[in-house]
Amino acid sequence: MYEAAKLLFSNIHNHARLATTLVKLQQYSSAVEAARKAGSTKTWKEVNLHLIEVKEFRLAQICALHIVIHGDELDELVWRYESRGYFEEIISVLSTNPAPRTASYSLLAHMRPTSN
Repeated sequence: MYEAAKLLFSNIHNHARLATTLVKLQQYSSAVEAARKAGSTKTWKEVNLHLIEVKEFRLAQICALHIVIHGDELDELVWRYESRGYFEEIISVLSTNPAPRTASYSLLAHMRPTSN
């Protein structure tokens, strides 16, 4: 069924749906490429979440870098990694972040130690 969906979404150039379908088919690199073509934060988030769940952290980081540039998405992104215990992986994402200055301020707020 997913193979048929892959063919359909490829032919009609629905890259967002194609990315989701490719994730279901475990074609992770192709899913990341389809997410890139879709250019949608929602698609990046969907693919990122699944890649985290299957521990494909290198590809998940590619997705995360497209999410992190939106400062309002940062809390959810950090939570996705932290709630699963992937602290080193989210630190890696945040340390390689090419985010614009507005998102960088949000990053600094997350990285600032709290006093307890």
